[in-house]
Amino acid sequence: MSDWKIGLVTMEAVRLLKQPNSIGLPHDARVAMAIDLAYERLQGGLPFDDASDLYCDIDARFPEYVAAINAEVQP
Repeated sequence: MSDWKIGLVTMEAVRLLKQPNSIGLPHDARVAMAIDLAYERLQGGLPFDDASDLYCDIDARFPEYVAAINAEVQP
């Protein structure tokens, strides 16, 4: 995947989604939560400008992030 932002978030979100679903959330809700958690985990390791760009990119292209994650983890 050429877009580092989607690739980075997807890798972290897929890792989170592979953990057991003990609270019974539907897949779509788990994906949205995984994106949020992935961003929170990643932002601390990125320079401020990159973290800010990532936040804006997730907001602007959220469906693309969901699609990339769903391509890796089927509901």
